[in-house]
Amino acid sequence: MKKLTPKAFFSLVVILCMSSWTATAQNQEKKAIIKEWLIANKGNVTLLSTKEYQQMSPSVKAIMDANKQTLIYDQEVTQKDLEAFEAKNVEGSYVSFKTICENATAKKLEIVNAEKKQEERKYKLTKWLDSNRDRNIKIISRQDYESRPEAERTYIDNLEDKIIYEGTALTLEDVKAFEKKKR
Repeated sequence: MKKLTPKAFFSLVVILCMSSWTATAQNQEKKAIIKEWLIANKGNVTLLSTKEYQQMSPSVKAIMDANKQTLIYDQEVTQKDLEAFEAKNVEGSYVSFKTICENATAKKLEIVNAEKKQEERKYKLTKWLDSNRDRNIKIISRQDYESRPEAERTYIDNLEDKIIYEGTALTLEDVKAFEKKKR
């Protein structure tokens, strides 16, 4: 049997840690979706633990079974519990797990797209700033501008190339407005 070299051991540890993190993230995501399902269906579904169900009288169990809007779970609600519930309640008045998953995927996609757009805007702003470094454009926030003495504000007002932006940081919209004014 061969011994593991330190490099091979380290690589193996890294791979195991990465797969563990991925599994943990997927687990948390699944739990979040289950929680969303429970919230979306709180008025339509009765939750009962297996222990509570077993302590019920046969007549109450019969009523609960006929109701079909009862989800029975062990220690915590799992995806299998939801699937079993939905299998016996094909036409129930609840939001399906599939719908909740689709909504979660759509939300995640929206977030990813928004992050991509934000990164793209940052890239374009950085590119514009780099390519216009030699233009001698005064860039100042409205707050900084208004805190300056009157003489300095007058000097800034008389500059031909200036951007006085609102908020905490210069945005691509500020740059576009500046370029539009210059045309």
